[in-house]
Amino acid sequence: MTIARTDLILLLTVVAAGLACGCMEASSSPGAHLPGEGGIVDLGSDYVPPKYTLSEALLELDAYAAGDVLDAGDLYDTGNMTIRRMQGAGVDADGRAASWMLGVEQGDANMWLAYGAGGWRVIPWNAPFRGEAIVLEECMNPADLYALHRAPIGEMLERHGASQTDLALADGVYEVSVHAPAGFEVLAFSADTGGVIA
Repeated sequence: MTIARTDLILLLTVVAAGLACGCMEASSSPGAHLPGEGGIVDLGSDYVPPKYTLSEALLELDAYAAGDVLDAGDLYDTGNMTIRRMQGAGVDADGRAASWMLGVEQGDANMWLAYGAGGWRVIPWNAPFRGEAIVLEECMNPADLYALHRAPIGEMLERHGASQTDLALADGVYEVSVHAPAGFEVLAFSADTGGVIA
């Protein structure tokens, strides 16, 4: 039995339309789905993703470690971890980021702990992290760093027509960077004092 080309196209069109209707059936209004339900939810054009300070993210990580979060999922035990990298993505002028990532070692395992709107997640990492261990308590808080250097960070954002930066911490140095169509620029600061590194 053979299917004519037009019949095949018609069949595929009907299947695609059926799938689309099934996926978008209840998505006509924001918040129409209950948590945990599938489907596509229209967030609207005025939706602004939440941003978090590193301190807020670390408080939630402490709650996971203490067992205060019932659904910690596959988040590893946070004991005996060595932090080697810290990154913030979509960091605004107040030092609040859309997501934070910690590159950590625990025994022979390497992983990224990623924090965003869905809480903390574990991303296995098969490569070793190089560089000094990071003791966050000995480093200037990113919100304080951004407050201290509000003028140069603001000028950098203005030069590139950007509204947010990326932040990285490794080997005792914070790097605040802008990636924009107008170019790329990095400002470097000492992690412990916040002093400018030329």
